[in-house]
Amino acid sequence: MIIGLSPDTAPHADNRLSLSSQQLDSFGLPIPNLQLRRTDVDLRTIAFAKELASEISVEMGGDEELSFGERIHSHPAGLCRMGSDNEVGVVDGNNKVFGTENLYVSGACVFPTSGATNPTNTVVALTLRLADHLIERHRSLN
Repeated sequence: MIIGLSPDTAPHADNRLSLSSQQLDSFGLPIPNLQLRRTDVDLRTIAFAKELASEISVEMGGDEELSFGERIHSHPAGLCRMGSDNEVGVVDGNNKVFGTENLYVSGACVFPTSGATNPTNTVVALTLRLADHLIERHRSLN
C-alpha cells in the first residue's frame, strides 16, 4: 500500500531560487537553481507524516511495507512574500514592491509558504485583485 503525504517545508532565510551562472537551457537562458535547507521543523514534520502514513496504512488493512515519498513541492512560494512592511515582506497587500514607485508582483511567490494543494485558484484571485487595484489607481490618476 502506498500512502502519499506531502508536507510543506518551513520558511528559512537561506532558502533561495536563483538563476545558474554556469548552466543554460536549450534556449541559452540560465536554468533555475533551488537551494533548500531542511530545518528541524521540517525533519519533525516528515517524521510525523511517516508515522501518520503508517497508522493510516494499518487502519486500512495494509500488510505491505509502507512507501513514503519525501519530495519537494513543485509550487515554489515565498520568494517575494507579502507583508505589512519591508521588514517582513517584499510586497504590500496590493502586491506593490516596497520602496518602488510602479513595480508589482503577482503569483505564488507572494505567499509566505506553499501548501500541498495546487495554488492556481489563489494565484488567479490575487492577480484579479491586483488588476482591479491597478485599474482603480489608473482612474484616480486621470
